[in-house]
Amino acid sequence: MKDEMNAAMRQRTGGAKAMDGSLGPSSSAPSDSHAVGEDGCRLFFFCGRSGQGRKPPSIGTITLVLSVAFCAVGGLLWSRPIVPFSFELSSKFSVGTQEVISQPQCGIWMAPSSLRPFSGFGIFTTRNVLLGEPFLHAPDAVSVQVLEARRTTDMPLQESRKWWWKLIKNYVWTRGVPDHARYSHPTGLMSDFQPGFGSLPNHHCILNSLTHRVPQVPYVDNLVDRNSSPGLGAFSYTLGRGESCFKLRLLVVQFVDEAGRIDLQDFVSPQHCRVFGSVVCWTPDFVAKRNVKAGEEIFLNYGYCKRSKQSRSWEETMYMPEDFQEASRIVKMFEPFGPMPLPQNNVSLANLIDSKSNAIPRHVYDILPKTEKDLESILAAVNEHAFDPDLAEKALLQALARRVLEPKSVDWIRKNGICLEQLVPKKSTLPDAGLGGFAQYGVKKDEIIVPAPVLQVVDKNILKLYKRDVNVLKDPEAYEIGTGLIMNYCFGHPKSSMLLCPLTSAVLLNHCSSRTKECGPDGPNAAVRWSSGWDAPSYEWRNKTLEEIEQHPWRVLSLEVIATRDIAPGEEVFIDYGVEWEKAWADHVNHWKSPDVPPGFLTAQEANLQEGPIPETFISGDLRKTVDHPYLFTACQYITSGTDSHGSRYSSPNPDWPKLTDKEILAQYSSDGAKHVYSTDKGYAKHSDYSHWPCTVLYPEKEEGKYMVRIHQSPFRKVDEAVWHKNGVPRILTNFSQESIHYFVKPESADQMLPGVFRHPIGIPDGLYPDHWLNVQESG
Repeated sequence: MKDEMNAAMRQRTGGAKAMDGSLGPSSSAPSDSHAVGEDGCRLFFFCGRSGQGRKPPSIGTITLVLSVAFCAVGGLLWSRPIVPFSFELSSKFSVGTQEVISQPQCGIWMAPSSLRPFSGFGIFTTRNVLLGEPFLHAPDAVSVQVLEARRTTDMPLQESRKWWWKLIKNYVWTRGVPDHARYSHPTGLMSDFQPGFGSLPNHHCILNSLTHRVPQVPYVDNLVDRNSSPGLGAFSYTLGRGESCFKLRLLVVQFVDEAGRIDLQDFVSPQHCRVFGSVVCWTPDFVAKRNVKAGEEIFLNYGYCKRSKQSRSWEETMYMPEDFQEASRIVKMFEPFGPMPLPQNNVSLANLIDSKSNAIPRHVYDILPKTEKDLESILAAVNEHAFDPDLAEKALLQALARRVLEPKSVDWIRKNGICLEQLVPKKSTLPDAGLGGFAQYGVKKDEIIVPAPVLQVVDKNILKLYKRDVNVLKDPEAYEIGTGLIMNYCFGHPKSSMLLCPLTSAVLLNHCSSRTKECGPDGPNAAVRWSSGWDAPSYEWRNKTLEEIEQHPWRVLSLEVIATRDIAPGEEVFIDYGVEWEKAWADHVNHWKSPDVPPGFLTAQEANLQEGPIPETFISGDLRKTVDHPYLFTACQYITSGTDSHGSRYSSPNPDWPKLTDKEILAQYSSDGAKHVYSTDKGYAKHSDYSHWPCTVLYPEKEEGKYMVRIHQSPFRKVDEAVWHKNGVPRILTNFSQESIHYFVKPESADQMLPGVFRHPIGIPDGLYPDHWLNVQESG
């Protein structure tokens, strides 16, 4: 049933994921998703620096009012609306002898889903979230590009690859992917895996409450030094949706120095991040599409919102829009919507259902109100929008949809759920590690820091990458070019072929052991274990064979991370990756050689943040030449028009155009490029709209900030081939704005594709894998 449903949803949404009975998966970008331009403001509190014995300054109403005022003033200054985050009172938390002030209480939880009849998990909010307001009080986990998971034919381990794709396609994004990720693998064999908010919400067409956008800085490739760091390419540079300002210390706990000043040592403010004293405003990327009340499950629309004409048994178990629409039609017959009184018996109610509709009668009957009290609650929801017929109609459908949910109270969610926003990403305190996971709230010893439902990779060898356009089966070893980055984010055992890849921010946790004490004399402050009762089916699946586990296209196992001692807000969380991992890392460090770094080398992050004119290394200086930079290429904001499909000056092939004089080339093949600018003052904000085409910067114009550029064909599959590309003639634009030029990493040139980059799974503690999973013979 699952794979049939998943296939149908992918067909409709280009990779959308299906509802998972074990744990609600993520989705591709919903068909009606949109970027929300409002900024959210983060309110910070302060506490004494550890070891200095300072008392935290008092925090009261005045501080809060001033903080909100800062955001409001900032909004006026930036001419952009500001949406303050939902605010909950902070609480005190002790670590050793020091008392600190924690962040507001956790407001996002994983708990048994409210969906019926499905019995998996969902994401819930325990705070009210307004339309346009961010759900999260901090960034989400990183995003990991999964390469060639759908490449299953004529490959080694073909059957295992097919099962892997059936599983992971339910949890990755194939739409709404950042342009930089598409450019890195433009053939369409790349999927975007984002643990956390990107993998966990359940699907609902009517109660969809979540939308997203790509961060304004989606790719950060300057976290480690290319000349000296063996960690180069060993972690993802792609920020998860929700990480616009990850380099800001996005923690409520903030320290003051001995003079009482704010310590801004970790603050880096890109143009889109603003810092006013103790208030940091950042662009939210997981925001509410509607007002969401505390206690609601957060849903995402995967795009599957209409029953197919084919008869599929699994469709009969789901409530679909057709069911709610038919119920709505019937409810409008009853007073006060219509002339009829509510029927007093179930038979009369059932007889009103139109058997010719595409609705399932028993679903419609479940949805319909049975008592006057039921009808009154529906009427109350509609009356809230009586001023707007369209909103009233939507409210009616939503009220009917809630009738077949299992209601959850805030207290029930906190008692039966697990906090999902405990960990936040920030640059690790360890060198070479990239980002790390930091405690947003205080965690006491033996408490769960983060749940970790996992995806199973039954044979880790399917993560190997191979050359394209070759018959890999002829010589797999000769065509092998590396291993997928996702391996570094999965747990494994040296005696087992199976990896377990977390679906939550557990992927942020870095290594520290009591043997090497990278994080200090006390060693790690957390540990991994099997889920402690909250996922009962996981226990049953531990008794299954690897073959049984592999042939199920949804996740079936769960781990959790617990604190081994009290952890303060703002403290980095570490786990022990194991002796095997330590040996592998030490061997990598001893043999690692830095890649060739040419003079004047720039990372994509540095190139896009630089000010001043475009460097000469990116300017060809010749109408007939392109620039071959060793790492980056330029792409231009390009608005397509009729010129690209039937432009007369480009309609004829001319292989001899390079022999023309510059004047002749410009007369024949150039036009003014002033119109190719961003539609708003936010600039390149979406990062996922296919609007940037590769281009060559030819010459600077006389006017400062203007350039002559040549546009090249977009490699994206969804973009039609331009007539000038078909005919092999140049498309030159003059008077082109520098602000419309962006730098991307060349396809196949990302650090993660370098030879010799570190790849090794996180070691799972001995004793967790049952003996019947230990299927790998020790060498020697």
